[in-house]
Amino acid sequence: MKIIRNNYLRWLPLLFAAVYLSLLIGCTPEPVGAMVTLEEAKAIASNEYGVKEIKSSELRHLDEKEIQLIPEEGKEKTPVYYVIHGVNDAGEKIVVYVSSNDQQISFILTTLILD
Repeated sequence: MKIIRNNYLRWLPLLFAAVYLSLLIGCTPEPVGAMVTLEEAKAIASNEYGVKEIKSSELRHLDEKEIQLIPEEGKEKTPVYYVIHGVNDAGEKIVVYVSSNDQQISFILTTLILD
């Protein structure tokens, strides 16, 4: 019995090193950067919100007022959105916000809110 115990203690540091390396290698980090492309965001603006003419688009962190407008399902995600300024069928200026993390999270501001 004494021989087994001594052999076990001898391998203990190696066991800890192996476990550490397996955890280090086995963990994959979260993807970094936007999960939605600019082209996808423009398609959402056109298809879902009726944007016919895109004046400008940018990827940016929302300001405090804009963050308050994020839908509930997007509150826990990073507030980095594609902001697309455009004109709809009725000729109204609109701003479409599409989450850079999830295509399903978006919202719109119309001229009524912008003025």
